[in-house]
Amino acid sequence: MIDEHFNAILPNFFDAIGLMLMIRITHQQQLIMSRRRVPCLDSYLDKLNVNYGDGQLDLNLERLRVAVDDLLVKLARMFSRPKHQTIFLINNYDMILAVLEEEIK
Repeated sequence: MIDEHFNAILPNFFDAIGLMLMIRITHQQQLIMSRRRVPCLDSYLDKLNVNYGDGQLDLNLERLRVAVDDLLVKLARMFSRPKHQTIFLINNYDMILAVLEEEIK
């Protein structure tokens, strides 16, 4: 049931912070289960990485960061003037940093 739900919503899921949180929570849960020597859900929880084969949280977060960056550059290209493109990127990167800094506090 959970797999069906995620397979239905993830293709249209554009909340980068939410996705990173989901990845982080899953990774933390795996660490807790590993320390408790309860490996029964390892294969299920690794299905976040089955297409990539690396199983590394850092690589997945880097892929997400690159995807967000590519999206912002693509959206910036919608502006015809290079100055407006640069302003768009600066404003969005500033907003991302502000949100992340607030969450870290």
